[in-house]
Amino acid sequence: MHIQDRLWGCVEAVPPVVKEILATPEMRRLEGIDQSGLPLAFHPKNRYSRFEHSVGVYVLLAKMGASVEEQLAGLLHDVSHTACSHLIDWVQGDPQIENFQDKRHPSIVRKGMLGQTLLSHGYDPARIADYSHFSLLEQPSPIVCADRLDYGMRELADWAAPELAPSLTSAIENHKGRIVFRTERAAHQFGYNFARLQREYWGYAEYMGRYRLLAEALQEGLAQHIITLDDFDGVDETLLAKVEREGKAFPAIRERLKLLTQPQIFFYTRENESGPAFRYLKVKFRSVDPSYLDERGQVQQLSTTWPTYAEMLVRDKERTERGIWIRFTRSLPELHKP
Repeated sequence: MHIQDRLWGCVEAVPPVVKEILATPEMRRLEGIDQSGLPLAFHPKNRYSRFEHSVGVYVLLAKMGASVEEQLAGLLHDVSHTACSHLIDWVQGDPQIENFQDKRHPSIVRKGMLGQTLLSHGYDPARIADYSHFSLLEQPSPIVCADRLDYGMRELADWAAPELAPSLTSAIENHKGRIVFRTERAAHQFGYNFARLQREYWGYAEYMGRYRLLAEALQEGLAQHIITLDDFDGVDETLLAKVEREGKAFPAIRERLKLLTQPQIFFYTRENESGPAFRYLKVKFRSVDPSYLDERGQVQQLSTTWPTYAEMLVRDKERTERGIWIRFTRSLPELHKP
């Protein structure tokens, strides 16, 4: 069953504007954009699309009693993503910030059928695109918000802690416009498992190394004029098929894509060596500091009541910010110098 069909069983009353937005080409495009940014051939793992994540955020907000405006903002919060998701930040932006999508978000929400649909139902696209109005949807890191909650829960359900996901999902509530867990235990479980996701997935060398390789192949594709930035406005399959097809004539692209299909692509190294096989990798640090209700109904922060959790977050952040050095299993052709 399609996730859109399952939506109707999750939310009591779906507003007509939501149904219309789900049918816009801007939203349908997200079905062809993988949340992780890497295709199965280059990074085998359970997958879900930006469309599924966006619908998940909408459902969370609807169940917590968010306004229709905030529900719409949640449904649309990823509509400005390019093909291959945050990989564009490795190609043209900053992988430690990942804000390429954010900078173009207001214009994407405002234009085309999406903007027309919002206006026809009396909603201001500029307001919908401004996260500062919506405290359940977005919060500065490390506060838990609907966006972090959905993708975190999906990774727990897929592989990290599938036995915990159902109980944790049912343990959240809207407390004066902020997401809190109903018990200290649930906050503890979500916090520690989210930290594990950062160490073993988003900030893991295997993931970063593969991101770097594919980003370099795409950079070379741009430099050799076989793709343009406009190609990133499509879907993953179309962009990558073009790079693979046209890139066969360019060793720097061909050899990187070939290496990405191998089970082992790099070795760790402690030396800051230079050369075509060595790379220094740093990524964005993702973390959460969950809030929960204590026995008296008072809001507590996990890092305050669990000093060991606060210490772990500091260590993990320092580790991420140090970055790592890796050496690919073979030397690669140099990239084109403009």
